[in-house]
Amino acid sequence: MLSRAIELLQLPSARRQLVRLYGHVIVDEAQNLTRAQYELLTALIGSPDGRADHLPAMVVGDEKQSIVSFAGADPTLMLRFEHDYRATRFKLSQNFRSAASIAAIGDSVAQHLAQPALGMRTTSYALAPGEGAYVRAEDIAVLARSAASLRPTREALERVDVPVAVASTPDDWVTTISAKLILELVALRSAAEHRSTQWQLARLLGTDERAVGDINVLAGTLLSSDDEMLCMLAPLCSIGEPATFITALAHLEIPSGTDGPLLAAWEADCRQIVDAWRSFVAQADVVEQTWGNFRLHIARLQRGDAAHVGVRLLTIHKAQGREFRVVVLLGLNDGQLPDFRANTSEERLSELRTFYVAVTRASRLLLVTRASTRETRYGWRMSNPSPYWEFVRSAS
Repeated sequence: MLSRAIELLQLPSARRQLVRLYGHVIVDEAQNLTRAQYELLTALIGSPDGRADHLPAMVVGDEKQSIVSFAGADPTLMLRFEHDYRATRFKLSQNFRSAASIAAIGDSVAQHLAQPALGMRTTSYALAPGEGAYVRAEDIAVLARSAASLRPTREALERVDVPVAVASTPDDWVTTISAKLILELVALRSAAEHRSTQWQLARLLGTDERAVGDINVLAGTLLSSDDEMLCMLAPLCSIGEPATFITALAHLEIPSGTDGPLLAAWEADCRQIVDAWRSFVAQADVVEQTWGNFRLHIARLQRGDAAHVGVRLLTIHKAQGREFRVVVLLGLNDGQLPDFRANTSEERLSELRTFYVAVTRASRLLLVTRASTRETRYGWRMSNPSPYWEFVRSAS
């Protein structure tokens, strides 16, 4: 779609029309720009060759908040924009959002990201002159690295009749590769011919689309994998009814020797999918309980309802760019944040940026928590604290 839009802007008539319609271009959250989006941006505002018909443009971003590299984000494109267009850089050096102790955590993380610390606006938790003490439910956000980690909090709040609004991104609704493959299996069953599903399956498995061409080929690919967690999924490919599929998923035997963080994450993801099926069945008539409708139901759960009243239960990625008076950060355990999948130095750096985004969403109160044990079908497992606790302690 972006490529076609860029082709359209190569037509002089199309660009002349856009220049007549729009006087300025502003790009917010510019640290999330992809290369294709950058090409579209430059095609819109004009090439950086000194011509006088450029649209005035501004990009606003923060390299420390670049947390969607999995979607192609490249924070260096802001520097490229500055260089290509000889743009003026304005550095924002003060935190006008957060109380001093909250800003101090952000400053500590920023220094580990090789970024300058920001100045602090306040000196205590005290309210600013004229600021009310009342907090609406919508001013409170509970954040976690994955949507599955939010499920117990949602259930606890609902038991005491506290309204909640839940939202995540498709990438962090579940965290394990096995659970992501389950969702793509649902998509494949609902529309086997869709190339996007085949592309996602190939990406998750680190193979090409020929290895996932149809459900039978996919089953063979899974069965021949060196990863026992992926082999475990192969029998699900032969199940044609969604209800039977979910029952089989709930009773899959986890390979022995699976390490603690992966096991706990898989159990949480599995419950997330099973709970989604239960809520789907409660809403849909039997004849409507199809693969396609279940997939749409999952998409609605992931997206959430921003207009719904209540405490915001969000994944950290979904909270990017937003502000709340009160933020509760859940699951500061090693394996949850930083995520257990982060193995390379760049992946670990991305996880630290994710933590930075989480702790800088609050303006007045920040509560950071962790569970010392996590429940699995094999009993309670001990959790190790995240190394990020040192940032919290140093700023306390």
